[in-house]
Amino acid sequence: MNIDAELTEIFHRVYENFCDEFPESHLPPFTMDLPLLGSKSSLESMDFVSLVVQFESELSERFSRPIRLMDDRAMSETKSPFKTASTLIEFARRVIAESDASDLS
Repeated sequence: MNIDAELTEIFHRVYENFCDEFPESHLPPFTMDLPLLGSKSSLESMDFVSLVVQFESELSERFSRPIRLMDDRAMSETKSPFKTASTLIEFARRVIAESDASDLS
């Protein structure tokens, strides 16, 4: 499995587990275009933070090292990496790739 498919699978699983915790909230089904932030998102701000923290935790476990997505770098991006599921997954891929590169140096 390639890294993009693996990250998508991890986030999809995290999102589904997250939705199971709030059955009354009627969160939309997972898609790559799923809005995570902004006016089109169904997530409350604390729910969004909880979802990203759960994703970070799963990534950290999978890659056997701390993976941090919510940091100064993410907040300084011109386009928010948290806008949709696909932008978050792409950002996670970049963070992991850069972490891998720094491990090699």
